[in-house]
Amino acid sequence: HGHRWGALSSSAGQRRVTCDRTHTMSMADLCTVVRAADVSDEIKAQCSGWDVWESATHPMEPEDSSTFPFDYADHHQERVLIIKGEAVLTPTDGSPPVRIYAGDHVTFHRGLKLEWEIIHEMSKHYCNFDEDGKEMKIANNVNCDVCGVDCWAESYFLPTSEEDICPACYAKPSGRAKYSDAEHQKEGCAIESGASGDAIAADKAEEEHPSKKARTTAE
Repeated sequence: HGHRWGALSSSAGQRRVTCDRTHTMSMADLCTVVRAADVSDEIKAQCSGWDVWESATHPMEPEDSSTFPFDYADHHQERVLIIKGEAVLTPTDGSPPVRIYAGDHVTFHRGLKLEWEIIHEMSKHYCNFDEDGKEMKIANNVNCDVCGVDCWAESYFLPTSEEDICPACYAKPSGRAKYSDAEHQKEGCAIESGASGDAIAADKAEEEHPSKKARTTAE
């Protein structure tokens, strides 16, 4: 008999949804859930350094719904810690669905196919792991095409030339004029800002090199 969602066993003092691998595995066997009350401080600390996923920015299928399918085929495991929200996970093989909540730690194993239904807007820390249990870091290779510095955290992208410019180079007087059509990005994604690029650059420059007027006022 395949393992059923929600069955709990004890391991290292933690209750968890797990599987009996002596039986034929179902999709439900490919997911492990540790409920919030049983997640250790050590695990919470580890997860706090991982990237964050937001349901608000994830494409839904069908559009304007709160659902989307997902096939965990690319990595040995994906481990997540739910920061906020609630979702229902329904395996494609007919296994019963399970709900996950804020604070839960979930491990998705390769081969799992399911449908996510977002009940309450969700955000989660996530990280992929290889067969040896080692974290697989995503290569964040955004470097400034002017000075070569790593600017993954924040950059300005030029769509015509496909160049990336770091905030320091953009903030230079010549840069503000030369890169006026640049798209402001953080971690490789465009961000919305109420301030113009020039205003952002001016603020950045002022932070790094306070003007004489600002220094006089402070004094």
